[in-house]
Formats: sequence, structure tokens, C-alpha cells
Amino acid sequence: MPSLRTETLNKAQVEIVPVDQIVTEEYKLCTFDMYTCDTNSTNFKVEFKLNVKKTCTMTSIVGYFDSRFDNDNTVILSTAPNCPATHWKQTVFLLHDPIDVETM
Repeated sequence: MPSLRTETLNKAQVEIVPVDQIVTEEYKLCTFDMYTCDTNSTNFKVEFKLNVKKTCTMTSIVGYFDSRFDNDNTVILSTAPNCPATHWKQTVFLLHDPIDVETM
């Protein structure tokens, strides 16, 4: 069973995450301008700090994206947990070791 656990932890999971399971404020890692980005744009590193909203044990980090279309009428497509669900859902990255977090 340990090998199954390792396999599960090493793969991102795509699923709908209930908004009440989100325990930190969101943090925007990056923004891409589709007019100017290229295939190298996805090679980046970002240091980040998450602000905890709920004292608990954190078991994963959830990723999602927003797309903004600027035309005569701006349209924003969001796959965030607090928005209506889409077929893209959210991406869940399980932590190898859960982290006890608490609000400040």
C-alpha cells in the first residue's frame, strides 16, 4: 500500500473542491497575456505565502485559473471554487505531509 500512496501523492487530481474546504485566502501565482506569451512562459518559479482563514490541518493545495476576455463587453471565465462549477473543475495537489495551520 505505501507505493499506492506515493503514486497518488505524486499526481495532481482534477475535482470540484467545495468552497467550505478552502482554508486560506487565494494567491495569484502568475498572469499570462495570450497576445505576448510563448511556450517558455510556463517555466517559472514563484515564492508565495498563504494567509490562513481557518485553524485546521491542510492536506492539499488547490489550483484554478481565470480567463479574462476584453471585448466590447468584458467576460471573465473563472474555475475558482467559489464560482459556478465548470468541466475544468480545480486541480488538487496533495501534500506528502499534512500541515497544521492556524489563523493569526
